[in-house]
Amino acid sequence: MQEPALSFEGVTLSPQKEMVRMFYKYMWDRADKSLIPKIFHEGFTFRGSLGPTLVGHDQFAGYVDWVTGALGQYTTDILAMIEEGNRVSGKMRFRGYHRQELFGVSPSGRHVWWIGMPIFTFEGPKVRDLYVLGDIYGLIATERSRLKSRDRWARPACDNGAPWSHCCRSFLVGPVLAWVRTVYTRLSSTNDRAPFRPERAGNFPVAANEAAADMLCCALYPRIQTLPSTDLHLHGGHLVSRGGRRADDTKERSPMVGPLTNLETW
Repeated sequence: MQEPALSFEGVTLSPQKEMVRMFYKYMWDRADKSLIPKIFHEGFTFRGSLGPTLVGHDQFAGYVDWVTGALGQYTTDILAMIEEGNRVSGKMRFRGYHRQELFGVSPSGRHVWWIGMPIFTFEGPKVRDLYVLGDIYGLIATERSRLKSRDRWARPACDNGAPWSHCCRSFLVGPVLAWVRTVYTRLSSTNDRAPFRPERAGNFPVAANEAAADMLCCALYPRIQTLPSTDLHLHGGHLVSRGGRRADDTKERSPMVGPLTNLETW
């Protein structure tokens, strides 16, 4: 795509070269099939850059519909033109956006291009034969490699077909939670996990950081029932401390002896 297209501004072309320019810049770029009988003889022969061999106006019109349907904003860049006798040859760059299946390759939506080398054979003022050799194998190889690259990143990482995020969660949760605990422990400069006790009510930044860390822990791994900053556990829809009391129960009681049974759900 680095080679610049020819500019025809202020240039006077021979009648045959002007016909070739009109063919690409008006008929193809604008998909103006009304120009076909003005450029080609009835029953002309055509071999396209994408492979098909056709005869006549109607078959060629169908080829135009197919190409412009598969490639959005289809455009031809004229890179070179050479004229000798009743023949005009050249180097063209065909390009567009891949929006329909092409040669068995599903549409990628990407901008694609390939090089074609046409030979126009004139009979009088119109074209009797047009043969275009196109680099379709380079086009197919490029599109297939792009699709493989896209599928490699989109494909699930697990053999069981589970999404990538589900497969790697077990590897990420532990390090992330460890980092979270380390961060708010250092922010609070203490191992006290009860940020909302009265004597710490004035330390709002620490309390806010620890509360945010609690919520992050639960969001990352819902099976965790412990709120790290308060050392509380969920039990029966209520918060229960390791000492056996509900978190909202402020009545003084003697501490329970021994570990609790069936109060922690993991």
